[in-house]
Amino acid sequence: MSRRTMQAIVFVLGASVAVLARSAEGQVRSWVELAKQDLHAIRETILQNHPGPVDPLNPSYRSWLDSGYTRSLAMADSVRSLDGLIAVVSYYSSGFQDGHLGWSSEFVRRDV
Repeated sequence: MSRRTMQAIVFVLGASVAVLARSAEGQVRSWVELAKQDLHAIRETILQNHPGPVDPLNPSYRSWLDSGYTRSLAMADSVRSLDGLIAVVSYYSSGFQDGHLGWSSEFVRRDV
């Protein structure tokens, strides 16, 4: 996966966490919605920028892109915190078993 693609994924995840910082005004999206938004962004970024989904020598990549997404969306329904979001996104991203695909879950936690 290209550096640009990885940066796009990290940006999307960071933007989702930034939305949470606005909780003082009651404009926070639910954790479930944020998790699903992140999962969708990961899936779309991979579809548009990664050769894995069309690689005939690696059919499991496309299979996980779809089945892992479905499983992860179901798991996202139970997300109630940043830790839950991290768990669901980690589950989906690690299922690709792709050393070029990664993200960081090292967020600075603070009370808002």
